[in-house]
Amino acid sequence: MSLPYIYSIKFCSDKGERKSVKKISVFYLAAALLCLFCGSASVYAADNFLEKGIAEFKNENYEEALEFFEKGYKENPIDARITFFLGLTHREMQNYSDAVRFFRQTLILDPEAAEVKFLLADVLFGMGKYKEALDAVEYAIKKGVRSGQSNYLKGMILLKLKKPAEAIQAFNKAKKLEPSLKQQADFQIASAYLQEKKFKKAKEIFKGLLTVDPTSDWALFSKDYLEAIEKIPPPYRIIIGYSRQYDDNVLTTPNIQSLVDVPKAEDWKNVYSLLGEYTVFSKGRWNMKASYLLGVTQYGKSDYPKTTAGETIFSQDTVSHTASLMPAYNTEKSITSLLLSFNYLEVDYIKYKQSVTVGPSHTFLIKEGHLGQVFLKYRKDEYDREYNKRKFGSYPSQQEDRDANNVSSGVGYIYTFSKGNGLFNIRVEDDINDADGANWDYMGFKASTGLLYPLINNKLKANIYLEAYRQNYSNTYNVYKKKRRDDNYTVQTSLSYELMKSLDIGVSYTYMDTDSNISVYEYRKNIYSANMELRF
Repeated sequence: MSLPYIYSIKFCSDKGERKSVKKISVFYLAAALLCLFCGSASVYAADNFLEKGIAEFKNENYEEALEFFEKGYKENPIDARITFFLGLTHREMQNYSDAVRFFRQTLILDPEAAEVKFLLADVLFGMGKYKEALDAVEYAIKKGVRSGQSNYLKGMILLKLKKPAEAIQAFNKAKKLEPSLKQQADFQIASAYLQEKKFKKAKEIFKGLLTVDPTSDWALFSKDYLEAIEKIPPPYRIIIGYSRQYDDNVLTTPNIQSLVDVPKAEDWKNVYSLLGEYTVFSKGRWNMKASYLLGVTQYGKSDYPKTTAGETIFSQDTVSHTASLMPAYNTEKSITSLLLSFNYLEVDYIKYKQSVTVGPSHTFLIKEGHLGQVFLKYRKDEYDREYNKRKFGSYPSQQEDRDANNVSSGVGYIYTFSKGNGLFNIRVEDDINDADGANWDYMGFKASTGLLYPLINNKLKANIYLEAYRQNYSNTYNVYKKKRRDDNYTVQTSLSYELMKSLDIGVSYTYMDTDSNISVYEYRKNIYSANMELRF
């Protein structure tokens, strides 16, 4: 700073001018020396605070250390050592945002401080900023800073980013570079296999950790994970169900029985079901399940008499086959799935109807225990015309053709409680039925709600379900000369008890009531059931 004024003395020729300039130069030189002295004093004070802060930091007195480092920073804010220790102290105190700020300031002052990159990555990881953390730790790895620990941290970050295959590579490299990391790296590798749903490989590693050092923390963690793996359902499940039911209106005879030639019939029935489900694909966030459901209903009577002597109504036995495929994409906060389903239904062991269903849905987390759902569904129904010919002696009229395209959409809300064992849900949906026969075109609106309440340590479960369904038919009914409107109500209650781990028994009651502006479609029925379910 004083050099220009020294040179100005040298090049002055006039004595008076030289004397004047000399006075000015001496003044500026003194001012420069004063500034230099003051700067040196600030640096000295900053160094003093830094030393005191480091001493407190070593003794883990972080609040006291922070106070000294802040005083040092006030004296000399461009000292990379001070900003570094400020970052370290805030890191220890879990003030992550301040730690990031000072680590980044350190890197501005000293761009080659690769060690700071590792610490920055560690703090960003703690803040959940995984992509930024990955960039920082990769720089540290490139510079060879804490190679083993840096690769281990990289693996942890990749696990959070749901990249288990890459994480396994990083953990393997970490334990190769730093053998002391072997146990914890193996534990994390097993965790990565869990993410990939490779449970067999994960179990082998967890068991190995228990064998090597049964008293270590990693062995204890492994034991917990092994117990959790045992509770994970297998990729398949089989459910066999049986129900003995009493139905007080098998033929849905109208409330005004004189309107039809079919008297109200009561009967017992056996209901059998078999569900087989298998996860055919599961990798990362994707999975796909295939299932088959068989449902058989057999009534006690093979036919029911009409009011006309000698005439009967055929058996109401049904056999239903449903094959489904459902791919799904899962995140931590949502599930998006697509249901593809085919159903084949027989009545009295003769083909009655077949349906194809396509239904996308999205279920998402609103907050802990609260879920939302939106869904669409398309169903194509085709009724077998030969069934009518065989059972009633003639084909249905054009107006009675029930082949249809049905489109529905809806939203739902789900609340879980009692550690996920209890459930409350409410759901609304509308549908449009576009039938080939004019008598079966309608628009519908359905609202339903259900409550599942666990009792006696989740052994006993109480369930209630309510549903209301309005159907507004679009066209004037050709027989009754008016547009039909139905209001359908369903109430179902049940109790089930877990007799064994894989066996439930229970009872249920169902009430159904349809009100219609065309009396022949009005009916009520009650169904009483005793149920059993066996799971594999």
